[in-house]
Amino acid sequence: MVGFEILVSVNWDKRQEFHQTCELLGSVDQQNPACLSRALFENVIEANQFLWVEHWKDIQKMNIHLKSSRFGALLGAISVLGNDTNEPKRLEMKVIDNVENAAK
Repeated sequence: MVGFEILVSVNWDKRQEFHQTCELLGSVDQQNPACLSRALFENVIEANQFLWVEHWKDIQKMNIHLKSSRFGALLGAISVLGNDTNEPKRLEMKVIDNVENAAK
């Protein structure tokens, strides 16, 4: 199993839009059984910071998804809803090649 995480900060006034976008894009794609899970977590200490996590059966299927319009829509939403232009946008993506061993 493989996966990836995206750490992002969004503007306070764009929280609701971000949540709505994540709800639309967050459901596990029933057409793609290789996607095992998707989840959005919010940092309780640092306001408006979120962690998007996906788990996939294999890296090839995940890479196809990363090139898809659905994933592009998520990145577009992050770009639009991210921090003000005066601040650097906070987007960090980390690919995990073995989810079972990631916590060790």
